[in-house]
Amino acid sequence: MKFATVVELSAKAVHVAELLGMTPSRVRQLIATRELNSFSLDRKRMIPLFQIRNQKLVPNIVDVNRELPDAMHSVAIYNWYHLENEELFTDYE
Repeated sequence: MKFATVVELSAKAVHVAELLGMTPSRVRQLIATRELNSFSLDRKRMIPLFQIRNQKLVPNIVDVNRELPDAMHSVAIYNWYHLENEELFTDYE
C-alpha cells in the first residue's frame, strides 16, 4: 500500500462526521483522544475510511487505535489492519 492510495481512501473530518451522523467537532475529539486514526495532509486532518462500515465505526477499532504507537506511519497502520499475520490466527481457523 502506498501513501497516495491511503490518501485516496481517506476523507476530511466534515465528510466523516456526515457518514457517522455526528458533528465535525465530535470527530476532531475522537482524533484528539486517538480513538479515530488520522494523519495530516496539507494542514488538514484526513481519516482513513477503513475505520467505518455501514455508517458506524468498526467494532472495537477505538480500543485498538488508542494502543497504536504515536509515531506509526499511516501506511503502516493501514497495512497492519489489512495484511494477514499468522501469529494472530487460532487453531480454529
